[in-house]
Parts: sequence; C-alpha cells; structure tokens
Amino acid sequence: MTSAPPGWYPAEDGNLRYWDGAAWTEHTQAVPPAAAPAFAPPMYSPYAPTGAYGLPRPERDGFGIASLVLSIPGVLILSIPFGIIGLVRFKQRTRRGPVPAILGLAFSALWIGAVVILIVVGVGHDVTRDATGAVTQSGKISPADLHEGDCVVLPRVVDGTFQNVELVPCDQPHNGQVFTILNAPAGPYPGGTALRESSLDACRTALQEWLGTDQTLLHVVSFFPTELRWRLDDRRERCLAVDRDRDVTGDMRKYK
Repeated sequence: MTSAPPGWYPAEDGNLRYWDGAAWTEHTQAVPPAAAPAFAPPMYSPYAPTGAYGLPRPERDGFGIASLVLSIPGVLILSIPFGIIGLVRFKQRTRRGPVPAILGLAFSALWIGAVVILIVVGVGHDVTRDATGAVTQSGKISPADLHEGDCVVLPRVVDGTFQNVELVPCDQPHNGQVFTILNAPAGPYPGGTALRESSLDACRTALQEWLGTDQTLLHVVSFFPTELRWRLDDRRERCLAVDRDRDVTGDMRKYK
C-alpha cells in the first residue's frame, strides 16, 4: 500500500478504512449499500375492449322456441311441457329469452279455452230428429237451428239474447212453438231495437193467420238475427207462440 494514494479502502472486518498515503488511520466506515439499478417501466401495447367482463351470455332456449312453434297449430301435448321447461331454464339463468316460452304457454291456454267453450256449448246438444224433421229426443239447440213446428221450453219472462233454447218433442210439456219462419226485408242491418219491433209486428200478423183469429191468450216471441248473421245473409225471423201461464202438450193452437 506504500504506493496507494490516500482514500477509503476495504479492511479485513468488512468495513472501509482510510489510508492517508503512508499508513492506515483509525477512521473507518461501513460499506455504502449498492444503488438499485435503474430500469425502464415495462411497455404494454394498447388494446381495444372486446366486450363486458363476466360469464358468457347464455344461449336462447330451444324449448321455448319449440313451445311457441307447436302452440300455433295446437300441439298442446308438447307445447305446454316445452314452455314450462323453457321458463325453468330461464329462471336458472342457463338460457335467455323467456318470451317464446311465455307466448307458447299463452297460445296453449287459448287453445284450452277454445276447447272448453266448445265442450260447454256442445253439452246437451243431443237433439235428434226423425225422417220428417220431428224432434224425437230433447236437448239444447241454438235459436238459429229451430224448424217450423218445433216445440220449446222457455222462461216465463222472455228477455235478452238467447244462446240456446231447450227443444222437446211436442208430445212432452212445453210452453212455446215455432209456428212460422219469416225473412226480414233485405237491406242494411236496421239495428237491434228496430229489427226487434219490426220482427214482432210481422210475427203478430202471422200469428193471427196461423190461429185464424185475432183473439188469443198466446203471446208472440221472435228470434231475429244478430248483426253478424245479417251480414252472413241470414235474415230469418223465427216466430213462436208462447203460453206464459202453463205448459201444454201437442199443438199450441188447441190452447189458443
């Protein structure tokens, strides 16, 4: 070290000791920590977002779509269970789009309602006639299907619209009989009130001719067409002779 210039040099104890150029001094100091190497921050290439974060979007439910398709022609045996499965899968969030399943069940419900209405309307429509058209078995029937000479059971007070009437063989107790069927004059639909009045007037005149007298205790009831049937060119008015006080058997003219 005789040729070393003055300065701090490593010593045996691991520290630095000062050399004055001729001898070691008593001055020591710790070795300064090494400076951390400088480095540039990592570079990231910019990117555009491609979608929302989270789980992938569920697919549309095939059962719901099948329910809607099958409900239109009324394949209820499949449309109803498929619609229920579609709603369950939507609630479990395994499929999206509950609208097809809901529509499928709605159309299925409409079909069920239509079937129920047909059953209700058809209940009791078991009227049978013989070869001459005479009723042999009683039942419910639409007023539009009444024949001349038919015998019916009506309420004591006849008012409002009739969906059906009880038709019976004329040898059974009844209080009304269709004595003639008229045709209202052609033209635009005159309205319910006007048609009712004109129909009753025509039936009263026809009743006098049928009975052969204008003196009678029988009343007149007229079943006239609705506006819908009028538009279908059905202008038939069914005139009935009615006894409001009692039920009779046979031809109503015997009790005039």
